[in-house]
Amino acid sequence: MIFGNYKTSSYGFEELIKSILEVKDLQRSHLSYEQEEILGKGKDQSTKIHRKFYDYIDSADEKFTELYKRFITDNIKPIFGEDLVYQKFPTFRAHFPENVAVFAFHKDKDYNHPEQERNIYLPITDAWDTNTVWAETSEDKGDFEPIDVEYGNFVVWNGNSLNHGSKTNTTGKTRISFDFRVIPLSEYDSSFAKKSISKSMDFTIGGYYEVI
Repeated sequence: MIFGNYKTSSYGFEELIKSILEVKDLQRSHLSYEQEEILGKGKDQSTKIHRKFYDYIDSADEKFTELYKRFITDNIKPIFGEDLVYQKFPTFRAHFPENVAVFAFHKDKDYNHPEQERNIYLPITDAWDTNTVWAETSEDKGDFEPIDVEYGNFVVWNGNSLNHGSKTNTTGKTRISFDFRVIPLSEYDSSFAKKSISKSMDFTIGGYYEVI
């Protein structure tokens, strides 16, 4: 895993997401949105708070998209030293107290993702203990540990082959985060024919990915 940091004042993720979700405190977002049932298969991207964010993404407002691309250009691209094939829109996560963020522990390759992908974990709130992602340290080792990350930091890691997921959040605080995937352009395989399971998108440039 590679841990990095950035100046929160240069990007303003927190303020923009608070504006989009219409909340004053992201860690108390659960008080503004009706508590959903324990998230099961097919439910962890379709709650009211998820729909609020994705409806914004589908609107004509480009503020978040431009911010997202600038973050990748400034902070992620230099790590790899070349152009990146990146997930066009990041995955939004809201981990409410007494709930999970994803319905099951998994490896991204179990959901058809190409093995060249690297994952970026970008919390917009502090993420720790049971409200963060838990991952094993090497493939199939099963020694799950929390990926503790404070706001203003990010993690580059291999969610493609490492089993990972979330536990029931007992911290009393909501975790808001994004995760997205990148591939160094030199490793991109245009012949990869599988589709994403959630939205049946082609794992191609112009489909699931764009280039930056």
